[in-house]
Amino acid sequence: MTAGPGGETTEDAADRAEQARDRAEQAERGAEEAEAAAEEAERGAEEAERGAERAEQGSQDGRAAPVEELIEKYEDDGDPLLDTTMHEIVAEVDEQHPFGVPGPPMNFRTPFWMAISASFGVLLVLLAAQSVVKARSVLVLIAVSAFLAIGLNPMVEWLQTHGIGRRAAVALISLGFLLFFAGAGLAVAQPIANQGSQLANGLPAEAQHLRDTNKTFRDLDKRFQLVDKINTAANDSNLKSKVTNGVIGAAGVAVNALFNFFTILILTLYFLANYPSLKRTAWRIAPRSRRPRVGLLGDEILRRVGGYVLGNLVTSIVIGVVTFVFLLIIGVPNAAPIALFVAIFDIIPLVGATIAGIVTVIIALFHSLPAAIATAIFYVLYQQFENYVLVPRVMKRTVDVSPLTTIIAALLGGALLGIVGALVAIPIAAAVQLITVEVLAPRQDSR
Repeated sequence: MTAGPGGETTEDAADRAEQARDRAEQAERGAEEAEAAAEEAERGAEEAERGAERAEQGSQDGRAAPVEELIEKYEDDGDPLLDTTMHEIVAEVDEQHPFGVPGPPMNFRTPFWMAISASFGVLLVLLAAQSVVKARSVLVLIAVSAFLAIGLNPMVEWLQTHGIGRRAAVALISLGFLLFFAGAGLAVAQPIANQGSQLANGLPAEAQHLRDTNKTFRDLDKRFQLVDKINTAANDSNLKSKVTNGVIGAAGVAVNALFNFFTILILTLYFLANYPSLKRTAWRIAPRSRRPRVGLLGDEILRRVGGYVLGNLVTSIVIGVVTFVFLLIIGVPNAAPIALFVAIFDIIPLVGATIAGIVTVIIALFHSLPAAIATAIFYVLYQQFENYVLVPRVMKRTVDVSPLTTIIAALLGGALLGIVGALVAIPIAAAVQLITVEVLAPRQDSR
């Protein structure tokens, strides 16, 4: 055994050569096996393709024969266009396509179809606008009901957290509101009837008393003969008939208002009971990739709307309670219905509390002049407290809208839709503000 130049023996070199030959043989066998597998796969693909061609040919042959038979069958005694079996065969009905395989799409990019589509779109817009105008009263009721349902939903969820089912919670809230309005109606109806009767019967005597005791009224009577006109009007039969007709007309208005009230109540209960499913349906309108963000923004908008409704109720309850206590202190009769009237009108943004205050001052004036002056001073002071302390704090915590935005939104809403527009304008402004901050502003910043 001899050593090579690097100290390697001849035997070691032979071993390495043998190992190299073994590896080469293994690589060659692997290449042959891979080539055989590729050939086998190619043969399998060819067989599969031939099988598919045979199946397709058989399917076409199988369809062609029944179609021809059906056509021959109905040439004399039937109409092939009305046969369901023939339709299923021609349309290639199967498990995946129970109503047949869709055909190629039509080409709507021709000038004719584009003109038809544009005309049809304009017609749809006109019909939709006309429908909205005709159904605006019903749409207003639906909007008010949805608005109330969104505002009352936090109360329902609060009851749910205390172990009460959703439908039971809705029933409890509806029962509470029914009892409240029934009690309010009884509290208001009787004093109004009594005061109206006393005013009609005692107005001439009261006018005579004012002329005897009040110098200003005596001077006015000398100039305009107020007492004589009041006595003449009180004894006028035509005036009584006009008053009766006015009462009948007012009764009709009251019935219509009662119908609208129960309509809103029923719709509100429906919206409350089905609130989660309605919200789920609304969120599914958005594309799937954007649903999480749409859901978060939508939940925040609903939270602000609900906060606005509850905040408005809080401010109305406060002014109602304060008015009731103040009228009791100064001795004005019928404090409860007056306070209820003030609380209801305070719900109207901007002008509601002012109107209620003016009416209350007029009512206090019939009691006494000092009571009217004290009531006017009370409402001026309370308005300052409500406008600059109570409402900004409540709305900032619930809606998070600036006072300027609140005023502008209420003015625009009132000009467009009256009282309903003024009520819903502030939460709509809150929603627009949120979408502007979270959607429009980032998109503009990214450009």
